Amino acid sequence: MWKKHPSDMHSILVDAATAFGSGQHSTTAGCLLILDQLAPLNPKTALDMGCGSGILALAMASLWACPILACDNDFEAVRVTQENAILNKLDDHLQSFQSEGFASPRLKEEGPFEIITANILAGPLIEMAGDMRIHTTLGGKIVLSGLLITQAPQVIVAYEAQGFRLLEEKPIQEWMTLLMERSQ
Repeated sequence: MWKKHPSDMHSILVDAATAFGSGQHSTTAGCLLILDQLAPLNPKTALDMGCGSGILALAMASLWACPILACDNDFEAVRVTQENAILNKLDDHLQSFQSEGFASPRLKEEGPFEIITANILAGPLIEMAGDMRIHTTLGGKIVLSGLLITQAPQVIVAYEAQGFRLLEEKPIQEWMTLLMERSQ
């Protein structure tokens, strides 16, 4: 049975189906809490890298009336994200497509982005630090998760080496979400 949500909150219907991301994991919760803090920013561009079910892209689309891109290396995740966008009537400004990390030319064409979320794993996050810099505007924010608290220092070091500065750490259980800003 669906409950009515408080008037100051957005509700999102997510059918994770065969894609990763029901919205109940601590990493997703951390990302959603940080996105809620960023709500007043009103960006012109945003990207969800490694979108899974699309829950973070859906959250951004419900917060901001800007084009939201969502990409994943798994075609099924791309399909499920687009279905969830239609389900939530957010498909008018949320587009999902397949990309292996930042390899898609579309990301270069439509970026750089003011906000990027990436709830994946520590290893891939570290590997894509340089690409993240290229695709983030100066002053742009990135929300990184999918990492254990013990892995956070390595991720922070990799991103600081690319000109990002740490704004906030949000631990939930054994998981960490990072909010960083491109400062150089």
